[in-house]
Amino acid sequence: MSDRIVAVMLLVLALVFGLQAWAYVPIGFTDHLGARVFPLAVALFMLPLTLVLFFGRHVAGVWPSARAWRVVILAMSVLVVYALVIEYVGFIIATIGVFIVYGKLYGARWWKTVVTGMIAATVLYALFVLALDMYLPLGSFFEELF
Repeated sequence: MSDRIVAVMLLVLALVFGLQAWAYVPIGFTDHLGARVFPLAVALFMLPLTLVLFFGRHVAGVWPSARAWRVVILAMSVLVVYALVIEYVGFIIATIGVFIVYGKLYGARWWKTVVTGMIAATVLYALFVLALDMYLPLGSFFEELF
């Protein structure tokens, strides 16, 4: 029964989200698609998912173990810390840190988490800054040094 309650709440949220996005009219926005395309897409993708959740048959789940809860809480805490320190240490260093912590949470070796974090942070930075022409912070700590 709780799946159906969540499905109804998500359906209402998707409808409200979609209506708000549809009513949004940006001023001076020069993108061809417009600023409301992404929120509308999220709302449209939520609708069939709520129907599957409402009408689908689900086996009664087992509550996660205490270790699983610790991993989830730590993972969420890492994201909060990431948001707090990204301006100070910069996108690349903060992203490497997130990859290291997440890799260790899931049992990866140290060298793999460091290498993966360095590659992913560099590629993501290049993608956002060079390809999408977005601003990502280098970090006020490093700006003081240069």
